[in-house]
Amino acid sequence: MISDLQRPAHISPEQWERALRDFETYRRELPRLLREGHAGRIAIVKNDQVVDIRDTMADALEQAESRFGPDPVATFKINPLDVDRLAQWDAETPASKESTCPS
Repeated sequence: MISDLQRPAHISPEQWERALRDFETYRRELPRLLREGHAGRIAIVKNDQVVDIRDTMADALEQAESRFGPDPVATFKINPLDVDRLAQWDAETPASKESTCPS
């Protein structure tokens, strides 16, 4: 689960919490984005919502800068494979990870 991830020392707690929220927003919105035909496009996430979708990362970054200036935003490439990847990640529990450890 995402909450099991540990914050790298060089990332502030505020930045880490924002990154986790942004990822959860992408994760929550992914099925809808795929249903709407946005696979392969770039989602711009800010304040717990997908605020825009662009065709390229360059366009997404330009739009984010234009719209939000220096305020942080997250960008995610909308990937259909993420549905299965995230489901697999959810299925893995700390107990199952420990059981595969050879020590």
